[in-house]
Amino acid sequence: MKKTIALILSAVILLCCFSACNSGDDQNNNAANDSQQPTEEVTEAPFVPAKANQIDKSEVTSIRDVSVTDEQTNYVLITVANYGKMLVRLYPNVAPTAVKAFKENVSNGFYDSKNFDLVIKHSFIQCGNTDGEAPQPIYGEFKSNGFENNLSHTRGVLSLPRADDTHSDSSRFFICTKPSPALNPQHAAFGFVIYGADIIDKIASVKIDANQKPLSSIVIESVKFVTLPQ
Repeated sequence: MKKTIALILSAVILLCCFSACNSGDDQNNNAANDSQQPTEEVTEAPFVPAKANQIDKSEVTSIRDVSVTDEQTNYVLITVANYGKMLVRLYPNVAPTAVKAFKENVSNGFYDSKNFDLVIKHSFIQCGNTDGEAPQPIYGEFKSNGFENNLSHTRGVLSLPRADDTHSDSSRFFICTKPSPALNPQHAAFGFVIYGADIIDKIASVKIDANQKPLSSIVIESVKFVTLPQ
């Protein structure tokens, strides 16, 4: 009888030791697994502008208090003769090369007196080289050039046109009149109309010829850097 009890006690002690060892191993394994988990790096995501149905409501309700400045900012005011003004926000964190080229053109007054000389119905309006300037190629930020650009070509987005070469033409720009996601991998989107989207629609509705040129001139009086009221 005593021998039987002793055997039972021995079995219980062994079982307890085995469970304790397993528990310790599990804790060690969990600690090792935790130590192997990669540290999540927190980065600031590029700002994506409001959707198309939020144009004119995202940042400003009036442009009466914006101030023209000679300093380069991320806001420009496009004044179109007989049509009105469009306020554009630029996104250097999305397309830094495209924005830099556009800002240089604005600083140099390059777009002043240029025309919106191409109107593709239900797609975009484009500012062109009315004086025969040679294109200014840049390596724009879009998928075909090996860049991620999360600014989709929706209504109100500014982007760079190009020919077959994937070097975008920085001396021109176009503004989407409707969502055109097919353009995303092929063109460098870099700005967004945050006020004055009705001007886009007015220009897009003009009569055009067989070459999609407006029958009457649509002149950009000026493109100026501005600051928003605080």
